[in-house]
Amino acid sequence: MLVKTIGKIKWGQTNTYQHLSPAELRSLLEEALKHSTRNWLMLLVKYLHGLRATELITLTKESIQGGNLVVQRLKNGYLNVQPLHEDADELFSEAAPLQRLAALSVAGCRLFPVSRIQ
Repeated sequence: MLVKTIGKIKWGQTNTYQHLSPAELRSLLEEALKHSTRNWLMLLVKYLHGLRATELITLTKESIQGGNLVVQRLKNGYLNVQPLHEDADELFSEAAPLQRLAALSVAGCRLFPVSRIQ
């Protein structure tokens, strides 16, 4: 197998990424919710759907369709439709808050308007 080295990552080998444990994820979401419902929802949607930052911030009202999240993936360019997640634990349930946010949003405008410009 051909192995290509880019920086410290050797592609073609088992990855060595470290992921958040369930307890760490819970702690992160709880802390985000203390500061901002928007930030909590952004983190939750990004986590549940595996979105890149750019994919997350380009979501619009039209991205929420009939209990699904419709995302135009940037890296491979395909359209992805995933069901919104509901959970008995409200901390991990995105469906109702995301649908409320979409209902309050203006058509064509971003659900999570963020910018690097301060």
